[in-house]
Amino acid sequence: MRLRSILTSLILCFTLALTGEPVWAEPGDNYAPDDVFTSARTQWWRDGRFGMFMHFGLYSAFRGEYRRPDGTICRDAEWIKRNCAIPWTRYEAKATTFNPSGFDANAAISAAKTAGQKYFVITTKHHDGFAMWPTKVNDWNIHDRTPFKRDILAELATAAHAQGVKLGFYYSIWDWHDPDAQPGSTDYAAYVVRMKAQLKELLTNYGDIAVLWFDGEWEDPWTAQEGARLEEYVRALSPTTIVNNRVAKRGISDGDYGTPEQEIPAAPTDGQLWESCMTINGTWGYAAYDTNYKSTTTLTRNLVGIAASSGNYLLNVGPDEKGVIPSTTSSTGSRGWETGSARTVRPSTAPPTPAWSPNPPGAWSVATATSSTHPSIPGPPPAQHCI
Repeated sequence: MRLRSILTSLILCFTLALTGEPVWAEPGDNYAPDDVFTSARTQWWRDGRFGMFMHFGLYSAFRGEYRRPDGTICRDAEWIKRNCAIPWTRYEAKATTFNPSGFDANAAISAAKTAGQKYFVITTKHHDGFAMWPTKVNDWNIHDRTPFKRDILAELATAAHAQGVKLGFYYSIWDWHDPDAQPGSTDYAAYVVRMKAQLKELLTNYGDIAVLWFDGEWEDPWTAQEGARLEEYVRALSPTTIVNNRVAKRGISDGDYGTPEQEIPAAPTDGQLWESCMTINGTWGYAAYDTNYKSTTTLTRNLVGIAASSGNYLLNVGPDEKGVIPSTTSSTGSRGWETGSARTVRPSTAPPTPAWSPNPPGAWSVATATSSTHPSIPGPPPAQHCI
């Protein structure tokens, strides 16, 4: 883009020298679509403050454990294929018994709405490349490889629209399964073509998609230039969709907002909206052994602390192999938000300045530019660093 701008400037100068008349250039494509801090496109997101993240995929079928041929057990969740070195033959075979018949889109969206979460983001394709919708691009998907023939994304789109919750899709650029997506590939461009075809399905087949949440951008051969081109492609398909900064290399000008993970930044990033994504326990995908759920107090502290710094809180849940959200997860999340925090942190008409207020012994509250009453929350204020 820089070379194009230089060449355009030289042509303009040359034309002006010959004719004496100014010639106006056509608009370029290397500009932000709008001001994310003030635009109508991002208003709902800036007001929303709180969303539900859902990691759900073929990895959920392992329940967090893989028994190796030698009898030893390896534990992991959404990275279980890679971290437990599961052969592709065994990983793909798992799909033949993956049948999340208990998945209830209405219940999932209702749980988010009850908890005060204004948007819902689900993993459509994680790093294992397994598509959670009936994609036409390949057969590595939940419709063609499993006995489960429903379209989860279509069900979620219907439920979200009916209940007034914004729907977003997570999509991993990194793909362990596609041979052309691997480091050293001689035809990475072919993978990018297939990736764009899948993204077109996601952005055109399920109504209004409010958020596109990219991930896996750190791996070669993905580049910042590829990211810029992909962002341009997405905006052409769906101009109102909000895109995170992992579409490229998490630069200040990549996408619409930054994505700190499992942490509350000490201070907001200048010139960038931000959203902190966190697990409700210790893993993103379902792991039966992981029962280390955060307390209501911790969740509420995190939420209020993030909102007080003008951030959004994207809190993750992981359905089990049947597609059911563990009851402890849903009840903890709901109780945490319904303590009164919603009234305190939403909406914000200006970046609020946090002010820790005295309360009864052992409690704290946070004041923002738009709140005059604050719930007291037991315990110390939220730490402004990794949790």
